[in-house]
Amino acid sequence: MTKLASRRTFLLAGSAILLAACGGPPAAPTAAPAVSGSAGGTQPNAAQAPAGGGAKVKLRRAFWGSPDQIDIAKQTDKRFLDANPDIEMDFIAIPWENYRDKLITMIAGGDVPDIMGVDAYWVLNFVERKMLRPLDDKVQADKEYASVKVIKGMFPIPDHHAVAGKTYSNVTVESPRILFYNETMFKDAGIPTPYEQDKAGKWDWNAYLDTAKKLTKGSGADKVFGTGSYPLSNSVYPFIQSNGADTMNKEKTKATLQSAELLEAVQFQIDLIKVHKVAPLPEENQALGGDYKAFQAKKLAMLVTGIWGGADFRNIKDFDWAIAPIPKSPRTGYRRTVYKPNATALPAGSKSVDQAWRYLSFDPLGQNKSNIDKYTSMTAFEDNKQYFLEKSPVKNARVVFDAFENNEISYVPLTTKWLEMEKILNDEITLARNGEKSLADAMKTAEPKINALFGG
Repeated sequence: MTKLASRRTFLLAGSAILLAACGGPPAAPTAAPAVSGSAGGTQPNAAQAPAGGGAKVKLRRAFWGSPDQIDIAKQTDKRFLDANPDIEMDFIAIPWENYRDKLITMIAGGDVPDIMGVDAYWVLNFVERKMLRPLDDKVQADKEYASVKVIKGMFPIPDHHAVAGKTYSNVTVESPRILFYNETMFKDAGIPTPYEQDKAGKWDWNAYLDTAKKLTKGSGADKVFGTGSYPLSNSVYPFIQSNGADTMNKEKTKATLQSAELLEAVQFQIDLIKVHKVAPLPEENQALGGDYKAFQAKKLAMLVTGIWGGADFRNIKDFDWAIAPIPKSPRTGYRRTVYKPNATALPAGSKSVDQAWRYLSFDPLGQNKSNIDKYTSMTAFEDNKQYFLEKSPVKNARVVFDAFENNEISYVPLTTKWLEMEKILNDEITLARNGEKSLADAMKTAEPKINALFGG
């Protein structure tokens, strides 16, 4: 992600999903972490007091997130610390914009955290830099942890957590891209909600645009926009892939940016801003404080993000909100929504590997339930699926599972050159969005630049 990417923060709390293997998504529920205090299984390991009154071991955990999400992370970690009195936690909360560069600088200088949040975008690059410690030995030795079933399709994902036959990360619960909407605004306008339109088989890009037009009103500081716009970064991938295209070939050796399908998908997002004026210009979005704040202020009727957005929206009191699937492509008749699980990993230079593993493997079902209660997180565990559906404060929460069950999940084409590729792509799309060149010319310029990254 870059600053041009859609606004996204992700809470990296420990004890989530085990990445215990490599290869494609499993054909059936897969064995993963066990131990569950509040989940009705075996209890978490008994509290371990410092031997002989010795000093506690301090674990240093680096992660990113909004201030609200950071507070939730500390609350969730309290369960682990209460059960492990021989350990104390030093929280290293770094703003998203600086997180990756700060982490690389810290580790290069010998200031190595024991646990760190890792965006899936960086895993291949971090492995290449030898920054991550494989977890396979810990997984194989922890039979109890490896016995909980993971929901089909959520693990493993090649190049996200497993590289060249080794597992490098323990993934926290992620979400496919979904659409949040102001339900009260829809009801007041007498318009069927996106969820209702999808159930009626009518929720495609045309219906999405028509709905956004109906909800866009006012002008200046009083303007309400029907939707956000997502022509940049990973946010545009669900629309590109729904339209039958991608930015790379299957081997991920060559850019494929000039297809009619790709141009149509990206142009649709640009036109939401420039032609239809149902989405804010970049400067208008900045004035609104970004799409999350605009949604909370009732200035934005719909936005695309993940279920983690509920952590910011759960305290809204003056309107009802819910989620729905993203719209289908009229060209293909289907949708694809990106699933990109982030991770909690052990740096190669961690000095407290055993204690750090205790953190990663601590009561995964119970920790996940705590995140569902406090953070609107989803689950990747079969044993917690019903709990999530019953307890999640997110209306229509089942939407996130429907994406897996309906084979609508897709993945971004990650490579070791992802960040360089993303910058080239975003820079050129920004020029097209700003009217400085056509999108076709922008992609014609970007394609050879990206291919040069791979020796083409």
